[in-house]
Amino acid sequence: MPVNVSAGGRLGVCGIVLGTLLAGVWPAPGARAQMGATTWLATSTAAHDVIANCLAQALSREFVTAPVVFAPPKRSAYVNLWPRANQPIDPVATLHVQPERDGSMRIGWQRLANAPDGPRWDAAAKAATDRCATAGR
Repeated sequence: MPVNVSAGGRLGVCGIVLGTLLAGVWPAPGARAQMGATTWLATSTAAHDVIANCLAQALSREFVTAPVVFAPPKRSAYVNLWPRANQPIDPVATLHVQPERDGSMRIGWQRLANAPDGPRWDAAAKAATDRCATAGR
């Protein structure tokens, strides 16, 4: 039986081949490492952008940092972290800065569950959070 090799037919075949190849290489969402629960480390009266930038700077020796700051009215931020030694596609940890009802900001820490460097990362995040919670005061 003849096969249609028109432009549309070739594109469809290429799409099927590409999809098949990527399905074999790309990890399924369940196969990726899972983040642990968020641990709330501190509260602060400093502005969310000041806190996020301070956290990014404080952790920049050990991690590649990427702060993301949302403008008001949301007034929240997060800082994604990748280890300098080995940079996977997904961040290995995230710091969250979220507003509270009283106007203060709470700072949370979330990292990959079962990370070999987890305890060291926890200590670094706690030290940076303690320092940055007083930023801008």
